[in-house]
Amino acid sequence: MKYNYLLAVIFVYYIVFLLTIRLRYYRFLIIVASLCMAAVIVFKPDTFIRNILLSSVKVINSIDSKYGNIAVSEYQGEKSVFYNHRLIDYEQDAKQREENIIRNC
Repeated sequence: MKYNYLLAVIFVYYIVFLLTIRLRYYRFLIIVASLCMAAVIVFKPDTFIRNILLSSVKVINSIDSKYGNIAVSEYQGEKSVFYNHRLIDYEQDAKQREENIIRNC
């Protein structure tokens, strides 16, 4: 987390440095890079990237933890949970349903 602030300060320094140079090419690159960074901050592209990686299902939600990524997906109305792109839990899991019945007795 603290490195993000350092990287942001360095990035702002280079933006200011390159804007002081009179070359139009650098100004164009700075504007494009700034717009891309603003879009990443505002729109949170994690779900979009997970949809690309898990192309066979539609990712509804994606959360990053310190141990890995947890993604909740939907396929034909059924929800599934992926942990680091591996299927962990799904609704029609017969073994898990039987374990839940045994625990409740």
